[in-house]
Amino acid sequence: MIKAILHALVLMTILAPAHGTERAKNVILFIGDGMGPTVLTATRLQFLGPGGQLEVDKFPHLAKVRTYSLNDYVTDSAAGATAMASGMKVNNGVIGPWKHRKGNPEKPVLGTTILELASKAGLATGLVTTVESFHATPAAFYARNKSRKQYGEIVNSMFKSSADVILGGGDRYIQNFEKYSQEKTDFTITRGGFQARDCINKKIVGVYSPASFPFIIDRPKGHMDLPRMTDMALKCLLAKKKKGVFLMVEAGRIDQALHARNIPAALHETKELDQTIKNTLVLLKRTGHLKNTLILVTADHDTGGLAINGPVGTPKSLLRKENGKYTSIKTRHYSGKGPDFRVLRLSTDRPDMKLEEIPFTTHTGTDVNLYGMGPGSDKVKGTVENTEIFTIMKNSLGL
Repeated sequence: MIKAILHALVLMTILAPAHGTERAKNVILFIGDGMGPTVLTATRLQFLGPGGQLEVDKFPHLAKVRTYSLNDYVTDSAAGATAMASGMKVNNGVIGPWKHRKGNPEKPVLGTTILELASKAGLATGLVTTVESFHATPAAFYARNKSRKQYGEIVNSMFKSSADVILGGGDRYIQNFEKYSQEKTDFTITRGGFQARDCINKKIVGVYSPASFPFIIDRPKGHMDLPRMTDMALKCLLAKKKKGVFLMVEAGRIDQALHARNIPAALHETKELDQTIKNTLVLLKRTGHLKNTLILVTADHDTGGLAINGPVGTPKSLLRKENGKYTSIKTRHYSGKGPDFRVLRLSTDRPDMKLEEIPFTTHTGTDVNLYGMGPGSDKVKGTVENTEIFTIMKNSLGL
């Protein structure tokens, strides 16, 4: 009798979810490309005030994420996204979970991604982005390439991927695929909106911009946006009624705005991501899926090193619109002496050059935030490697 009880206890231990992780049926990963912690703070201050709350501020779990790549303490989007997608650190510029095997570069070490694992386990899977759907971040979930710049090969990998729906920009390359590629694909290409019923038995690639989406502050009225794409993708995946859902949603233009030193555009793009998260929570609650969905929000890295400088007195916002354009308001040094300078500045601006002469800012090596809610989100705590995001998603789905 005692032996039988002990045997049963051993089985229970073996079959229990890893590390006591509560199981999720669905996982949604939101990535703000380049969205360092200060970008979120500035977005909150600009649109909601010091005491306001972004949607992510309401999440119950928070961690800091180390973002370094395999070969550098400052990562790029390819290596950063690959770490989250697969749990494998790779060199900057590498797409997907593979790296050269020591002594035998012809046989690289290959890993798998959370999207591929989820698809194999019978989940409906999708990717949404405001940049090209074959750009570094989404590509890390389905492709394996030595260089993120191998767009032709990455597009071919996209159309052979196990994803059910992929929405974003990059129509110039998609048109080339349609015209010249000999690759067979199960995907239907659309350049318009669609209903959930339209994709129950289809795999869809939605293309809504020649390259990346225009910045929100410059976007033409009626242009496709992140909230609408996310709504279409999630409804599509839920309608398939598979074992669950994995969806990655990227606000890719935050990074590109900060690279271009366009802080106002970056804050508006971040605000759109936060609104997308809010809309998604409403949809999940309405459809009865909120309680069984793990939701994670993070960034692949920080871009530009945004700083919020003071004193600022009592301004109503951090930005001012002048002659139709947004600019950062100015403040003075605490001493009250010296020239005025902008409240919002990027630390990677070179001090030895005039701002208008600086074409591009760089990424930084700062830790980024990870927010979590839902089954398995209790593992979002402390300071973790970016590879741990893959582990959290994998364990929560029981893969």
